[in-house]
Amino acid sequence: MNSILRYWGYLAALGLVLAWTTHNRNWVLILVLSVVVVIYSFFRAPAWCGAPIRKKDAYCRNNAYGLLMGCHLRQHRWEKLKMTVAPKRWRELVGRCLTSTQQKLAVLAGIAGSISTMLALIKVLAKA
Repeated sequence: MNSILRYWGYLAALGLVLAWTTHNRNWVLILVLSVVVVIYSFFRAPAWCGAPIRKKDAYCRNNAYGLLMGCHLRQHRWEKLKMTVAPKRWRELVGRCLTSTQQKLAVLAGIAGSISTMLALIKVLAKA
């Protein structure tokens, strides 16, 4: 049961797909589900750390939560944060986020959730 609860964000993504496919769209619900999916994939989805370690061309293989978070080591969290802020390291970050099927699914959910968030926010603000 605990292993199923780790993947709650993918259930939210499924709910988001269902919310988009209905003819009577509730834009606030779509906006909330989109934000939940983005938060899950970037900060809670099970993934590998991928922070650089002292060995040349080697990366940390510890378990981490989210694509943008490091593992239990504080320095690794800072390394991943530096990778998201520095434009020169974005290519390296993307390459490390696409190392496993599980991470590829989290990236796909995060990108889809981000696009859905923007579209739903525009629609909600246009109605207000």
